[in-house]
Amino acid sequence: GDTIFLGPGTSVEVLAEEISNHHLRVITNCLPIFHDLLKKKSDTFKVFLLGGEMREATQAFVGEMTNAIMDKMYFTKMFFSGNGIKNGQIMTSSFEEAYTQKLALERSSEAYLLIDSSKIGKEDFTSICSLKKVTAVITDDATEKAHEELEEYTRVIV
Repeated sequence: GDTIFLGPGTSVEVLAEEISNHHLRVITNCLPIFHDLLKKKSDTFKVFLLGGEMREATQAFVGEMTNAIMDKMYFTKMFFSGNGIKNGQIMTSSFEEAYTQKLALERSSEAYLLIDSSKIGKEDFTSICSLKKVTAVITDDATEKAHEELEEYTRVIV
């Protein structure tokens, strides 16, 4: 019965493929995720795609139109990704994409960062948010040092 937001990224795409709960409402701004979930649509499983300007690299919709629609929504949970984590900040390469993710985060009761351990310690162009703002980080088997760095800010699920 949750309403969840799925942001762009390959880690989130893997999650979308695994969703089997048929009592769910999913909102995404990512075209590949929308296509994956559309196959699962039913009377109790709804999927919505936010429109706007498409960022080619991630096939995610961003910008004023996307953000205006997002401004009217609230989510039980949010799952998103990033290009890196450095100094307690979740990083990405696009200011517009970061801003759309921030809006979703502000409107979510819980937020989960899905990121592979190779991105821990990597810096990118802009920050989405602080690790302190997320409920937990879901990652693969990170090194002990990387694991400790994340736990300084939030809960880690491996």
